Amino acid sequence: MSETLITVLEDVLVQGDRAIPRHITLYKGLATEFRSVILSTLEREEAMRLLRLYGVRYDILLTKDDSILSDVAWKVHAVRECLGVGWRIGFFLDCDPSAVREIFAMGVSSLLLTHHMLRPAWLPSDGPPREWEALVAFQEAQDERSADRASGRLERLERVDVYEVGGR
Repeated sequence: MSETLITVLEDVLVQGDRAIPRHITLYKGLATEFRSVILSTLEREEAMRLLRLYGVRYDILLTKDDSILSDVAWKVHAVRECLGVGWRIGFFLDCDPSAVREIFAMGVSSLLLTHHMLRPAWLPSDGPPREWEALVAFQEAQDERSADRASGRLERLERVDVYEVGGR
């Protein structure tokens, strides 16, 4: 074990009190090959309870405690600390794109993990599939709105009813 796996507990391995099974399976597979560091913004006792509850093995648990740093800044700081003691980092796992971007910019291999329950809008709709032309019209209307907002135009855009365009 010459490299380190750094994983964020919240929303990567667990969401609230519930495990994310696919992510735990991925973590356990990687943890057999790496020294494992878990980062958590939870109280130390709560983080340890969740890790024991779901059988997650780790070598070091780092908690944010009373740090005044933002979550992203604290994660970057923790990675720098690991690098500072001479540990090579094999992977950094997180669900926060900002943290992954910052740590990837440091030259650390990073994996952005997501779960469809983190973003309810990603869930499939109950209605029938939209026709291709309706999707294209909806996307063009969204692009037009974004361009008008970016250019600072204040004129009112033609209202596009999502249900009408989407065919629901």
